[in-house]
Amino acid sequence: MKALHAFQGKAIDKREAAEAASRLEIDLVGEPIGKQDQYAAAFGGVNVLQFNADESVNVEPVLIDYKKRAELESHMLVFFTGITRFASSVLTEQKKNIGDEEKFKTMQEMAESVHEFKEKLLKGDFRGLGEMLHAGWTRKKSLASHTANSIIDDFYDAGMKNGAWGGKAFRDGGCVMFLAPLENHEAIRKAVTEVARANNLEEFREIPVKFVQSGAEVLYNADHLHKLSL
Repeated sequence: MKALHAFQGKAIDKREAAEAASRLEIDLVGEPIGKQDQYAAAFGGVNVLQFNADESVNVEPVLIDYKKRAELESHMLVFFTGITRFASSVLTEQKKNIGDEEKFKTMQEMAESVHEFKEKLLKGDFRGLGEMLHAGWTRKKSLASHTANSIIDDFYDAGMKNGAWGGKAFRDGGCVMFLAPLENHEAIRKAVTEVARANNLEEFREIPVKFVQSGAEVLYNADHLHKLSL
């Protein structure tokens, strides 16, 4: 646990917190993952992350005014599906596919779409964001055979058929997110709830959406210990 002990009794900034979390998962636990989740949690807010060949990470904050951020939150629906899986097999397969010319091209297209997504976000083009999410989810499914399964597909299809602009599954299929016009939210809720009932997913529930701007914070500060909230 050297990655964590090194920071006891020492104030650390958001970048150090992100790197410590990355070392814990990647180096010590041995998960075949990237650093995006750790940096997103540590910095908070909305950011464009650039991962460089030397393993450094550039963080560019996307400054959205409060009104647009609140509107984005109101258009989002997030559901915990009750499905839990490990990401390792999916990520390992995606990593192997980098050598596949067609799949590598797909990865490039996904990376290059970030700037267009940012522009639509700043303009408040939520329908455009949803359509981009749908295109991105379709691309991601093509990169690994186990990115989705039939139940996750059923959740996603239920949302799309009931008026969502787009969305994606994340947390290894544990959650499904949609961007949708407000007038379609109730129909989407009912449709995905039916999928959960049909598959006896008792832990299924909707998760309220609220963006956290502060990221990692020191909750307790003493001479010998710092506790972080991510």
